[in-house]
Amino acid sequence: MVLVDHGIGVRQALVGDPELNPEPKLTKIGDRVILGKAIPLILKIP
Repeated sequence: MVLVDHGIGVRQALVGDPELNPEPKLTKIGDRVILGKAIPLILKIP
């Protein structure tokens, strides 16, 4: 919800497969640049 709260829409989400990658990652591609004040909030998400 952090992205939505800052008016950023998600255009694409890329997810690594935990069966193929021991450290899978989620990458979200937004339709705008993320503001600096949103980054600490994103980093707090478990």
